[in-house]
Amino acid sequence: MSIIFNKICVILVINDVVLYVTCISVSFFGIINLLIESILKTFNKQVFLGGNFEHYTAIFI
Repeated sequence: MSIIFNKICVILVINDVVLYVTCISVSFFGIINLLIESILKTFNKQVFLGGNFEHYTAIFI
């Protein structure tokens, strides 16, 4: 799983509002990551909106 879902996501959250979301693929399976991009973004939003963050950087490995 770490090989397929190896992505670095940076999120700027102020007052529980996601202002900026970007994910950079750092694995060799870039095509597979593109196919599941929408699923990962949905998962990321659910996780980050579930708590209070100011400037948050998450590494998914």
